[in-house]
Amino acid sequence: MQLIGASLVFVCDEDFTIIKNGGVVFEDERILAVGEYKELESKLESNTDFSAKSSEDFCAEFGAGFDAKSSIKSSADFGKGFGEISRHCLDSSFDRDFALDFAKRQKNKKKAKKPIKKQFFSDCVLLPAFVNAHIHFEFGANTTSFAYGSFEAWLASVMSYRGGVLEKLESVLKKQIATQLECGVGSVGAISSYGGDMLALAHSPLRVSYFCEVLGASEADESFARFRERFERAFEAKSERFIPRVAIHSPYSVHSALAKKVIDFATQKSSTKPIISAHFLESASEREWLESKSGWFKGFYADTLKIPNPKPLYEISEFLELFSGVQAVLTHCVAMSEVELGRILDAGHFITTCPRSNRLLGGKMLDIAHFRRVDSRFARSLAIGTDGASSNVDTNLLDEMRSALFGLGLCEGFGLGEAAKLLLLSATRYGAQALGLENGELKRGKYADFALFGIPKIADSATPILHFLTNAKKVQKLYINGEVVEIKPEQK
Repeated sequence: MQLIGASLVFVCDEDFTIIKNGGVVFEDERILAVGEYKELESKLESNTDFSAKSSEDFCAEFGAGFDAKSSIKSSADFGKGFGEISRHCLDSSFDRDFALDFAKRQKNKKKAKKPIKKQFFSDCVLLPAFVNAHIHFEFGANTTSFAYGSFEAWLASVMSYRGGVLEKLESVLKKQIATQLECGVGSVGAISSYGGDMLALAHSPLRVSYFCEVLGASEADESFARFRERFERAFEAKSERFIPRVAIHSPYSVHSALAKKVIDFATQKSSTKPIISAHFLESASEREWLESKSGWFKGFYADTLKIPNPKPLYEISEFLELFSGVQAVLTHCVAMSEVELGRILDAGHFITTCPRSNRLLGGKMLDIAHFRRVDSRFARSLAIGTDGASSNVDTNLLDEMRSALFGLGLCEGFGLGEAAKLLLLSATRYGAQALGLENGELKRGKYADFALFGIPKIADSATPILHFLTNAKKVQKLYINGEVVEIKPEQK
């Protein structure tokens, strides 16, 4: 059993609770308790059995009158000073699905008590390890091969030069993985078109949702066969931290019959509702093609793909209808309308934004401030990713959030502090929910995936969320599954 604490703990619950001098108790791969460090330490010294208690019983011991189900002071209370922030346990609910069963508890009691490891880090922030919900590792070797400035020019350059970039994949994979770890990322939604990144990710410390992506503008059986072969190889590598999933590339690149076949396949392979990734309305040209059957994509199909008399594979509504009965994670959405937003949210899907990629390829970011005003559910359905080095300057999620911060914070009615909070939740709580992961929040029963960052004098800040995001550069300690991740020298 271990206790780790820091000057500030960002719980990353919906209210963005912050604990001054907070801590987390964890054992093996799961979090057992979250609260004030000194009180958790006292309970450990008195041999409190965290694993056997419900949160209500545990929290009741911290002080008379504390209601385990009550809401806890959040970042909104920073104007009143740290004295108003809760000094008690934050476990407002206890998910019994994660509790040790009775037989296991009895067995554990008979074992000799292990020594308890305790560490407190001053001038630091402890928060859930980040979730990079959308990243392409396969084009990690790109520097100047692909064109920026417009989505159309970029896609044409990818079609022309992707082979040379893919040849260098093996030489950059370790560095790409290290980039994620160094910026505090514990989980990734990795989109893989070819499978060349599979083994490296399966054996990495990262928690990986591995999306085997299908492409094919015809319903030819060979496209499905190639996809299935890659998926089956990924399924053989499946583990607690490597989860094979399915991705439909986009409405302009996957035939409807092929997409339906792949989604049916994913449903058969999954014991729960499948999570399917897709690129959606990444450009105005894509929207024009789907709605008007004209524009740049018509020439692309005829001249590049050599398809005579090309027609769109879907209407926009038909593409969204594909995902009824599954959970979709739709990436980019910069050309999305309010109508499509409503359909996405009504269906319980998630949206992933990749701000720098959208800026480089299409000239604008997803209008988060606008859609947040249109529908309050939007902010709770938003994840963030870096996309790949094919369409970004790097895949550092901290830099991605900072770029988004400067783009979002100046919007009318959407200040920097509110933007920073939204982005951190997108990179933790909501990113985890989008990928169906049991992390992203410091809460009893969740995976012990968390990151520690050194930020001088952060405890004295009146705007700690904003100061964290503007100052965090490299993780001081990263835990995944309750274990410290060491970045090997050859990865740097």
